Amino acid sequence: MKILILFSILYLSFLARAFEEPITPAVGFGLNSLNLTVNTDTKYSATNTNYYFLSLGYKGFSLQTKYPNLDPEETRKSKVDSKIQDHQLSFDVYKKLKATLFFQDYKGYFIENSIMRYWSKAPDLNFNHVGGQVFYVFNDQHASFLVQDTYWDQSKDSSSWVASAGFDQFKVNGDLIPTELKVNKNQILKNLKVDSYTLRFGYSRNWVWTHWFAGSAIGMGYSMNQVNAKYEVDFIPPESTTKKSYINSLFAVSSGYKWVTAKIGMFARVFSWNIEFDNIQISSNTSTSGFYYSQTF
Repeated sequence: MKILILFSILYLSFLARAFEEPITPAVGFGLNSLNLTVNTDTKYSATNTNYYFLSLGYKGFSLQTKYPNLDPEETRKSKVDSKIQDHQLSFDVYKKLKATLFFQDYKGYFIENSIMRYWSKAPDLNFNHVGGQVFYVFNDQHASFLVQDTYWDQSKDSSSWVASAGFDQFKVNGDLIPTELKVNKNQILKNLKVDSYTLRFGYSRNWVWTHWFAGSAIGMGYSMNQVNAKYEVDFIPPESTTKKSYINSLFAVSSGYKWVTAKIGMFARVFSWNIEFDNIQISSNTSTSGFYYSQTF
C-alpha cells in the first residue's frame, strides 16, 4: 500500500505538468470512527479504521479517496475483519457556493453490551452512507476547511458565517440487534433505510501567520429523518415508516505549516446524529482526523 501511494504521488506530479492551472496533490494518513450505539448500551465498532488517503485539487475541485490500513491479523480474527470504502468529492459552484458529495460503506461490526456482558461478531452487517451538502459561505474571501480538508489556501486571517443544506441516505442491511439482546425475538430486521434532510448554520474562522495556520468551525443543525424499516415476515407489521426531527452538531479544527508551494497539516471533525424508530434508537458521534502533506505544481 505504501508503494502504491508513493507511486501515485509521483504520477500526479508528472501529470501536473499537463495542466495549465496549478494542481495540488496531497497524501496523508488518519483515523475514521463510524461507531454506533443502539438503545444506549449496545456498542457497534468496526476494525481497519486507520487509513491512508490521496487527494487531488484543481481549480476549486477536490477529490479524496481513502485506503484502509489493516489492523493486526490477531485483532481481525478475534473481532471482525471490516471492509471499508470512503470517497469524497468537493467543488466550487460559485464564489460563495460550495458543494461536497461523499460515499461511505462499512461491512463487518463487533458488537458489545457491557451491562449484559455480551459480545458477538456481525461480519455481514453492512452500513452504507451516501450524501451531499451545499455550503453558502457569506464571506467569499474566506476559505473554509469545512468544505475541503487539504485543498484550501488562505493568505490572511478571515472568518465567515456558513449556512448549509444537505441530504444523507443511511442504509443498514442485516439484523441490527442480536437475538440474545432482543425483547421481541421475532423482531428480525431485514434492512433499514433512512433519508435525512438537514439545515445547518455555523461559524468558521482561520488564523494565518507567516508560515503557521489554524482554523476552527462549529455548527448546529436541524434534521428531518424518514426511517423505513423492513422485518422478516413473522413480525407484525413487516414494514414501518417513521418521521422524526433532531438537532445535530458539528465541530472541526485544523492547523499546519506552509511554505511557498507546500504545506503539512492536520484536521479533525466530529459530527453527531440520532435515528429513532420502532422503540429502537441509534446514535453516533462520527469523527475523522488526519495528517497530510500537499504540494502545488
